[in-house]
Amino acid sequence: MTNCRNLTSLVLYGNPLNGTLPSLIGNLSTAFQYLTLYESNIKGSIPIEIGNLSSLTSLNLKNNELTGTIPITVGKLLELQYLSLQNNKLEGQIPLELCHLETLAFLFLKSNKLMGSIPACFGNLSSLRTLSLASNRFSSSIQTTLWRLRDILHVNLSVNSLSGSLSSDIGNLKVITELDLSSNQLTGDIPITIEGLRELQLLSLANNRFQGPIPQSIGAMLSLESVNFSNNSLSGVIPKSLESLLYLKYLNLSFNSLEGEIPSGGLFVELSIQSFMGNEEFCGPWRMQLPPCNSRKSNRTGAQLVEYNNRRCICIGIDEDLKLSNVLLDEDLIAHVSDFGIAKLLGEGDSVRQTMTLATIGYMAPEFGSEGIVSIKGDIYSYGILLMETFT
Repeated sequence: MTNCRNLTSLVLYGNPLNGTLPSLIGNLSTAFQYLTLYESNIKGSIPIEIGNLSSLTSLNLKNNELTGTIPITVGKLLELQYLSLQNNKLEGQIPLELCHLETLAFLFLKSNKLMGSIPACFGNLSSLRTLSLASNRFSSSIQTTLWRLRDILHVNLSVNSLSGSLSSDIGNLKVITELDLSSNQLTGDIPITIEGLRELQLLSLANNRFQGPIPQSIGAMLSLESVNFSNNSLSGVIPKSLESLLYLKYLNLSFNSLEGEIPSGGLFVELSIQSFMGNEEFCGPWRMQLPPCNSRKSNRTGAQLVEYNNRRCICIGIDEDLKLSNVLLDEDLIAHVSDFGIAKLLGEGDSVRQTMTLATIGYMAPEFGSEGIVSIKGDIYSYGILLMETFT
């Protein structure tokens, strides 16, 4: 084949070649542009002579059994626009020589055994549109230079060991449509500047160590279709601004430390409890088997008292045993009566009632308690005692 001086393309993908790439591949035509040998059961290493194909614009060797390292001579392919080596068994680090490929638009290296850090010089590849480095062994932090790629569309760094926090410079990726940083060891808050990613459709930060709240500004990312923040340490409430994301089809906030009310508009109408399970304390719609957001702790008698009032009965409810131990504080430090165990109802026109069940001595008005009389004045007396105890 090295005698074919006008050969510009070799496409043999999907064949059981069961061999290696010979070093003579570097002797193919100087006009050679396309080499497509994916899914061909090719073994061995990538020969360094591949760097001789100076006119090569597309190199696709994905889904083979290639081993060894990425040869530094790939950096000599200055016309290269498409490079796919994914789903092989390549090891070592990404050679810095790849940063010489100023026309490179698509780089697929996922599902190998590559390690080390992501080269900071990738931030100089202004032609890059897709960067896929998922399922490798990359460590260290994500270089802030990566967020210089203002025209990049797809970034997938998932399933590695990347650490550190996300830079606020991430907001520079104005046209990106897919960002997957899941299954790493990233920490810190989700930057507020993420709202700058107005064209983003898929966002996954799942299985990291992110903390802090979900930014309210995420509601400005109107193109979002899929959001996965599961398995982090996010806290606070779910921003109601998420209700305005009309294209959102998938949302997973499970296994965080979120709390409060689950919004009821937009996509939330169709979501199940699976999207929110494993959080601290949610309230929301009955269909999710969550407590209503205005519910308070009470015993069965108290529930019956509320039910009786909800039937539009014109009556007065008397707690009859108002004291400090029957008052609980919620997360906003608002006090609520929690025990209606001996509560009584007075019908329309009634002001007092006789009873055999008496309140706690010291909290009930003596003139009523001694006669077994129930009256709203008794609750007023108890409330005064409760205030005195609280202040002192």
